[in-house]
Amino acid sequence: VASNAGVCFDSVMNEVTIALPVARFMPDKVSGCVPLQVSFSDSSKSAFRIDSYNYKFGNESITVLNDSPVNYTFTKPGVYSVSEIIKSGICTDTSEIVTIAAGDKLVPDFTITPDEVCNGGNIHLTANTASSSLVSLWRFRSSNLFDFSFTSRPDTTFAVYSDTSGFRNITLQENYNGCLSETTKKNIFKIKG
Repeated sequence: VASNAGVCFDSVMNEVTIALPVARFMPDKVSGCVPLQVSFSDSSKSAFRIDSYNYKFGNESITVLNDSPVNYTFTKPGVYSVSEIIKSGICTDTSEIVTIAAGDKLVPDFTITPDEVCNGGNIHLTANTASSSLVSLWRFRSSNLFDFSFTSRPDTTFAVYSDTSGFRNITLQENYNGCLSETTKKNIFKIKG
């Protein structure tokens, strides 16, 4: 406000808009086998132009000046925290952390006891992969006989029922940070007729 000897008055008003940016991004996948290439797409919001997008991958970072997807390859197995920091003028925002799990192929192995049963008899399957401490989920299956969805237990006991006798194959599939490995043992057990 300005005045001239108390006679004239004038004022100026400036409107200031404060709008904080919101950092958001989405990976195209969150787990898999190394080398695991992930594409990160930005979906940040800001009332003003976003000046930079900085993606943090642990101790590494990539800065880009537009919202084009950023590709990053995880070369070692592990669980990684990824975030994005955007800058719009003097304002910044950091996204929520997204977890990426990268695994490696394993060599699954298992045992079966007994290896011969009558129809309705129990068998016991035990995964004994050398790197079993890395495995989070196991799945046993035998075509037209049984298929157990992924479970957090490396062993199971169950009764076997079949209309036909003979030798059967069993497959074990293991999940290590989203990286699936499997082995099939052919004619590993017999259902007696």
